[in-house]
Amino acid sequence: MDETGFNIGDYEARNVVVDTSVQSRYQAQPGRQEWVTAVECICADGSSIPPLIIFTGETFVQQWVPFDFDPFWKFSNTIKGWTSNERGSEWLKLYFEPATREKANGQYRLLICDGHGSHSTTDLLAHAMEHKILVFLRVPHSSHITQSLDATIFDPLKRILSGLTAPLFQLGMSKMPKDEWIKAYYKAHQQAFSIKNIKAAFSNTGIYPFNPHKALNRIRPQSNLSVTSPSLLSTFPTTPGSRSVTPVSAVTFPTEILTSSPSDFSSLQSANSVLNHMVNTTTSLPTLARQFIRCITSATEKLFARTSILQERNEAQEALLAKRKHRESVKRSLIKGKGLISTPEIHAAKAELEHKSKKRRQNGITYIFLC
Repeated sequence: MDETGFNIGDYEARNVVVDTSVQSRYQAQPGRQEWVTAVECICADGSSIPPLIIFTGETFVQQWVPFDFDPFWKFSNTIKGWTSNERGSEWLKLYFEPATREKANGQYRLLICDGHGSHSTTDLLAHAMEHKILVFLRVPHSSHITQSLDATIFDPLKRILSGLTAPLFQLGMSKMPKDEWIKAYYKAHQQAFSIKNIKAAFSNTGIYPFNPHKALNRIRPQSNLSVTSPSLLSTFPTTPGSRSVTPVSAVTFPTEILTSSPSDFSSLQSANSVLNHMVNTTTSLPTLARQFIRCITSATEKLFARTSILQERNEAQEALLAKRKHRESVKRSLIKGKGLISTPEIHAAKAELEHKSKKRRQNGITYIFLC
């Protein structure tokens, strides 16, 4: 079991000074950040239990979770979006122990955690001992080597999530609501937490099958490292700038390109290829004319591609704005007095609030008499 955090919120423009001599890739980060914590737990047999998502907020808002979301995921909230002693104890009592009880079948369960204070409270450890749960705290500052989630799962999880959320900010949107983020996180979670990846996570850290040398070898100095395999170098061309060229096989110009309006991109690209082939093989055209034709065909393709991209981006923006406008028109429903809560409980609480509100309106009818 381990926690990992994410920054979501408003993106704003800013200037950043970087060292151009360092070949690094930079990515914009949120200006006004909002923290979200995910509590994850995996098992050596390749399975996992759904995560606990802790949002930032004093009160939980029902609209944070989509209506048709996975009913087995758990949600909570804290003022800063971090885990706490209370949330850690609730996770063990109300979530981990019931979720793994049947699999344990009366036997002991080994729960491997880091040394965070929320994993070793008196309340948590007492409940663990009562239910045959052995809590194993790892050596401090070793999670990147000995923690299966931190060493193997979380990195690809965040890369996948970044790939899913990047198109949103490329559309020029300055804010990502919680319900959109949780949908993206769900998709990334489905890909990263596969049986194969989970088993590899335990194997890579030497936890199961048990092999302590895998962790020890990662902290020992390495020597006699091979730079590049000769067989790999032989696969690259030895002559600078040499590359294979595929000749254009078409020999006739597609005349339909002259009559179709507007031209579709595949036909336009095919006609340009044939035209460039004729230009390269015919000597009757002047040099400047041939150069111009090559430039204009290339510019036409780029312009067509750019227009298509802008059109798709505009349609995506309109769809996203319409969805957000509809969501903002719905009255926010606050859920108070809850620690860990699932999707069905969230919507059951909303239905209860609506029922109470309707009852108050009925009891508050004013009768007007004319006399």
